[in-house]
Amino acid sequence: MVLLAAGFASGQTSSGPGTGAVRISGRIVDPMGSPVPDAKVSLRFTYAGPASAVVHAGKDGVFAFRGEPLKCEITVEVPGFKTAVKTMGAGTGGEFNFGDIALQIGDGSGVSVQAAVSPALRLVGIGGANTWLSVADLAKLPQQTVKTTDHGTSVEFQGVLLRDALSKVSLPTGEQFHSTAASYYVVVEATDGYRAAFAWAELDPAFMDKAVYVVTKRDGKPLPGKDGPFQLVVPGEKRAARWVRQVTAVRVQQAN
Repeated sequence: MVLLAAGFASGQTSSGPGTGAVRISGRIVDPMGSPVPDAKVSLRFTYAGPASAVVHAGKDGVFAFRGEPLKCEITVEVPGFKTAVKTMGAGTGGEFNFGDIALQIGDGSGVSVQAAVSPALRLVGIGGANTWLSVADLAKLPQQTVKTTDHGTSVEFQGVLLRDALSKVSLPTGEQFHSTAASYYVVVEATDGYRAAFAWAELDPAFMDKAVYVVTKRDGKPLPGKDGPFQLVVPGEKRAARWVRQVTAVRVQQAN
């Protein structure tokens, strides 16, 4: 686990304890284990009354506090997730790590810590706004049947067009993106860290008619664990390098 430098990040704290002997840190992750950036992480020293502090997790989901050796409570708040609360004794060593704090998908009204949830696909649109789609959510979108071959074997996949799934987040479409849409691209991420990229022009029907699918079934059955619950299928390409298995996230980004 990567750790932030000791002390509070400049410009990120609202108030907090003075410097002390213990470094308090951890990492915020989503239900699939991917880092959650910009999570609001609040620290309360449970024996010290009002003493508290707030930081935001970095791009890698990592947060860190500096405080005295005592018992403390971590509260994690992220839009689209349930609030997570974890209380631990920091001990007397030079560093205490909360480890990974896994969030549960929700509207923020509930409270849970590392609760089991159904797998969901994270979609991140322009500006970083994100949403989650479960297998049941994808089933509500226009369904597609894809007849193709997988390593020489004829198969039939069921799922949705990737662009239909992405319609749930902000995309580079419309007149305001007339001159910039071609500068955007889409990154598809897998559980094992594998990534594949598509130019937005490949997915936008205003540019071309290329079909890329997010599938959840193979030959009428849910995808096997080694492939699912979400798999990207790109029929017609000479290599299957962009057939991403165990997809966890799809992000829309702009080339700099």
